[in-house]
Amino acid sequence: MQLMTDREVALWAASHGIEQQGRKLQFSEPYRFWVAFEIPESAKDRMGLCRDLLLLGTSAQPIADLIWISTWGIWSTDHDDFGEFIVTRLRSQSGKIHPLDNKSGHLFEPEERLLSSAILWQTMNFNWDSYLVPDTGDHIVKIDHHELVWISCKTEVTHHQLLGSLSHWKPQSRKFAGT
Repeated sequence: MQLMTDREVALWAASHGIEQQGRKLQFSEPYRFWVAFEIPESAKDRMGLCRDLLLLGTSAQPIADLIWISTWGIWSTDHDDFGEFIVTRLRSQSGKIHPLDNKSGHLFEPEERLLSSAILWQTMNFNWDSYLVPDTGDHIVKIDHHELVWISCKTEVTHHQLLGSLSHWKPQSRKFAGT
């Protein structure tokens, strides 16, 4: 796992045709195809969702993933301090000790799938905003603090593939015209 500053996240994203706009990631080109659904309530279902999200669009060859925790500290101090403590401990498993304030981006190698899943799961549990972007750059997953998952797809083909892959989660298709 490589920890990344916001600037490093922006550079990585730009190399994949994605822009960082403040605390958001979006495609540089106009995007029109979205998939949206609610984050499940049970911890077990959230673990399954993390697994499914991390495997989206993968072929036989595993790929690296970016997870950027874009917004935290929006709830009570006790809530967020507890969440930061857990995420810091997870990150320390790779010998990386940096507060989220300094490095909130995470670039995971394929063999770190369990650690990336645990970090993503924590963002769901603490209702923090985060982004998951595969190295292919063909979609952007946003975990929203309103307990929603939004997936922006670069193409209509990717949009249809993700709708099928995520059918268990009852996704809703959204299409927007323009930018």
